[in-house]
Amino acid sequence: MSAGRAPSARRVGAGRRAFRVLNRFMLRFWWVGSGRMLNAWPAGTGRILVLGHVGRRSGLLRRTPLNYAPVGPDLFCVAGFGEGSDWYRNVLAHPDLQVWLPGDPLSGDGTAGRAEPADDDPDRTALVRQVLAASGFAAHLAGLHVRRLDDAALARRTTGYRLVRIRPVR
Repeated sequence: MSAGRAPSARRVGAGRRAFRVLNRFMLRFWWVGSGRMLNAWPAGTGRILVLGHVGRRSGLLRRTPLNYAPVGPDLFCVAGFGEGSDWYRNVLAHPDLQVWLPGDPLSGDGTAGRAEPADDDPDRTALVRQVLAASGFAAHLAGLHVRRLDDAALARRTTGYRLVRIRPVR
């Protein structure tokens, strides 16, 4: 995908379907206590957490595996499919959530957190870079080679992405 063109609807749809299948696989891994194994090779599989959020329409608990970057006490994630990402729309509607980090069993409660949009953070490009660098193969599949892109190019290529900060609730 070139820097100036948006991906086609067909390509986005295929990407979403592929990630849904992959997400189910990752959640099964987590349920059997192997979340730490998914994170054993960050350069390949990325840094992955499981986000527990409430469905904006259903009111049901949803769990979504996401790539993340820890920055200080906060965790940052990006919605690579932008504002249309279900998990993103859910956390905007219900920002209180649970987070399971590698090694946390999904049978437990996870860590309480609160999500907030962070697109207006003055360090947005650097934070998005950290999340994408921590995403392993996912950024490469999207055609984003973050180590090769300067800040201006990365900012242009990720304008549709949504950055989310998760603050732990103590």
